[in-house]
Parts: sequence; C-alpha cells; structure tokens
Amino acid sequence: MHRALVFILASVAIVGCATQRPGGGVDASTDASIDAPLDSGHDAEARRTYVSPSGGFEVRFPEGKAPDVESTTITPSLAVRTFAVRYGTSAFLVSYDDSGKTSGRSADRILSAAKEGILEATGGSVDAESPLVLAGHPGRELVVSATTAGIVMRQRIRLYVVAGRLYQIVLVSPSWAGTSALEQPFFDSFALVAP
Repeated sequence: MHRALVFILASVAIVGCATQRPGGGVDASTDASIDAPLDSGHDAEARRTYVSPSGGFEVRFPEGKAPDVESTTITPSLAVRTFAVRYGTSAFLVSYDDSGKTSGRSADRILSAAKEGILEATGGSVDAESPLVLAGHPGRELVVSATTAGIVMRQRIRLYVVAGRLYQIVLVSPSWAGTSALEQPFFDSFALVAP
C-alpha cells in the first residue's frame, strides 16, 4: 500500500507533472496561503508561507507560488494529499498520508517502508541518509539519485512521522542543476501547525 503512495509521489516529481495551474491550485475549502516575511536579506515580497490547516503543516514554496493540490485515493483506507510547485527545472513537493494511524506500525517501520518504497519506485540509490527530529517527532533525510529518461535526477527528501501521519518534503531536480539557493530555505520552512 505505502509503496503505491511513494510511487505516485516519485512519478509526479520525476516526470515533471507537478506544474503550476493558472491561478494556483489551492483548495480554498481546507487550505489557505498567508503572507509571511523571511529572514533579512531575502525578498519577503517574493515568497509566502503556504498553510494547510487540514494537513497540519506550513511551508514556503519558491517565490510564494501556490501549490497544485491533489488528493489521491490509493485504497479505501489510504489517501494521500500532495502539494506541488514546479519552479524552473525543479519540483518542490509536500505530501502526507495517514496510513500509519491505522497500521499500528512504529515510526521507524513507517520511515523504513517509505525509504524502501522510494528506492523501489525510482530504481534509485541512496547517496546520503541521516536521522532528523522535528518538534520531537522522528524523521530521516535522504538524498537519492535515479535515472529517468536518460537524465540523472537528484531527490532530496525529508520524511517525518507525526502521530502515525507520514510527511514527505521533496525537492527533485536534474543532477546537472546542482543545489539551488531555494533548497535549504524550502526544507527549513516546513513546520507543524495546529489543525
């Protein structure tokens, strides 16, 4: 089940289907964007914080772009919400699913299954892996390389488990593009918010 979720996320990111719709793709019934300034030295006008009350998170996408929001039902008991922005040659994504709430699996098992699913779905390899903690919740950061249509893609992925909910924060870009100046601010901006 979980591998299907990761496959969808990886496919959206790698094939570049995470495009910005005209007017944004915000589901106004459950999510809203709010303006928030960045640290000094950044153009606060050029970036916004996207808040998903139903998802329990906030994140800053590049230049304040509103994400494309999709809900995908994998099985009757597994649905995933994906928030994606394509910016230049990169795709910035956040997704979450609640499969761990009903599976009874530990956070470590959920994180391991997510990693295995990512590698299986992309055929990639792990270049780097490290443990993370977000507000006391366990996580992992992965850097994965995978070749798609002859292009080596770099995926930087942060995974967190919060009360059985798996969050995936992902940046996908061609390896030749190198590291973007927007990469670290995007990952550092992800935070949990009260629903």
